[in-house]
Amino acid sequence: MYFESKEVAMNKVRAILVPGSVALSVALIIAGVTPAYALSPEDLTVTDHAHVTAANAWLDSQMDTSTEVVTASTIAPSTSYASNHLAAVDGTFALTGRSYGTENKAVIAVSSPATVADSYRGVIAGTVTLTPTPWRWIIQAYKRTATATVQIPVQALADPVTGAFSIDLSSVSTSIPGEWELGVLDATASYAPHGPHWPTPNTYAGLEVQQLLVTDAIYYWASTPARTDGTFRFTNSNTGSKLFRLVETATGDVLAESDLRNGLIRSYEYTPSDPEWGTGLQDRTVVYDQALALMAAVSSGRPAQAKELVDGLLLMQTTTGTRAGGFVFAAPQLSPAFADPFYRTGAHAIAVDALLSYIDAYPTDPSIATYRTAAVDGLDFLLGTQSASGATAGLFLGGYGGEVGTPPVFDPSFTIPWASTEHNIDAWQALTHAAAVLGTSPIDYAVIADDLDTAIQSKLWNSTLARFNQGVNGGVPDTADPLDVNSWGAIQLLGAGHTAKVASAMAALAPFEIVDGGIAGYMPFYDSPGYPGATPTLWYEGSFGVLLALYRTGDMAGYRDLLDGLTAGQEADGSFVYATQADALYGISTAKSVASTAWLVLATVGRDDIWN
Repeated sequence: MYFESKEVAMNKVRAILVPGSVALSVALIIAGVTPAYALSPEDLTVTDHAHVTAANAWLDSQMDTSTEVVTASTIAPSTSYASNHLAAVDGTFALTGRSYGTENKAVIAVSSPATVADSYRGVIAGTVTLTPTPWRWIIQAYKRTATATVQIPVQALADPVTGAFSIDLSSVSTSIPGEWELGVLDATASYAPHGPHWPTPNTYAGLEVQQLLVTDAIYYWASTPARTDGTFRFTNSNTGSKLFRLVETATGDVLAESDLRNGLIRSYEYTPSDPEWGTGLQDRTVVYDQALALMAAVSSGRPAQAKELVDGLLLMQTTTGTRAGGFVFAAPQLSPAFADPFYRTGAHAIAVDALLSYIDAYPTDPSIATYRTAAVDGLDFLLGTQSASGATAGLFLGGYGGEVGTPPVFDPSFTIPWASTEHNIDAWQALTHAAAVLGTSPIDYAVIADDLDTAIQSKLWNSTLARFNQGVNGGVPDTADPLDVNSWGAIQLLGAGHTAKVASAMAALAPFEIVDGGIAGYMPFYDSPGYPGATPTLWYEGSFGVLLALYRTGDMAGYRDLLDGLTAGQEADGSFVYATQADALYGISTAKSVASTAWLVLATVGRDDIWN
């Protein structure tokens, strides 16, 4: 029996969506480093701060999409199109760094008149440049406006020998606006359009503009040759955020991508060899990771990054309906409105905690009233998950949304009946923080936190094992043993004044110790009745949580040893992988991870901020 850690919950997201580290060269980073925060406390060295600076740089890069853009070229739509915009879209691009030949793929050549004004209502004569074929090529008239291309009920048949045609526009009402276009229909292919419309602009050979739509993932919609005048246009679109790319057709290289950066951070950096690559998980934002990145930016003294992240966080908060105030567990980075209604209490509580961190750090932000309202709404949602009876009375239940039935089908109305120790620790931290930041009126969050602590100690602490249980499920204690209930549990015990239990909670960390690749750290769980068959793996996110617990409990020698060991595993780009060994059974990935990287920041320069 086990509860949904972030990893297990992500496996459920996967079910909805999806039918060796390089050491950091600190010497290269130290040169010229000027952190945005003071070099304090004194035990943190310049090298420690270099690791933090590199981590923050990588975290910032995760706020871009996962697309590898290979030039400094740019592309942008002419306006910000709404996700429900279905009509024509257009924009511009600027090509830099590569050169291409030009071509014209016209299938119609107009001989008269020399110019065709919008108001013209006479005869247009010309030739189809395709191979003449009897009864095949039909000339179709169109009117193009800024929003649509409309078919006009006027046609002509190309000569079967010469391809010549004349099309009479005199019958077309003068009230119909727009520029004239002519197109070719193929009568032998159910009158399907063939080739580009006239007038046909010059284009770059081997270069196209792609339109993609972002809903639960990024989907290809259409492409058009890249015009040499640096403009592009598509006659229609579809539901979703609009994303445009300038692409070299021979290689697939993306030369430019339009900017949809919205403050959300990609939780992982996947590679083409990962099973998540090419799925909706590739550009997924988990709200827990968004919250950690926000707290890391606040602790690092990075106000611009923090502002962007807090605004991104609010994109994941539900504002209407029965789940109003709730932060969804995960969302597409570029299209958070398409998130599944999947809520988990622990991740939600940490999101509220992060929002409170921003409010506390930047009280003069012009949007502070909006953030305070969002925090109160989030706390209201949190209080709505509290159990009123039975073995879980006083505890906060797991959240909403889950798979039910056979075969399993996602049900957004499903209410999770179990209570997780980790979730309740998260909730206690958020409520305690709320009391400090928002005060005790009209709701006294301090009293609620005290009541929750009483329930945590009486229902989740296992006196026989001298550690926290994993939670309560089916009315009985779940004695499984994941890492976080011990490390985060020790921090909660200390904060709530239960000092007599702290040492035993820290001692419970011993079974999780591991050395992998010469680096000492901690596993998320070990092969035991709660987690049978768990793969031994060094879990950076959880190991940094232990690092924070060592600091809070005053074990500075242990803190220094663990910090020096873990930072040896930092990647060259400043990131940390989620874990050193994959464990498909429990959803453990070896991808570069926002959670792991943000926790380095929080356990060093943020160690006096988070959960304090």
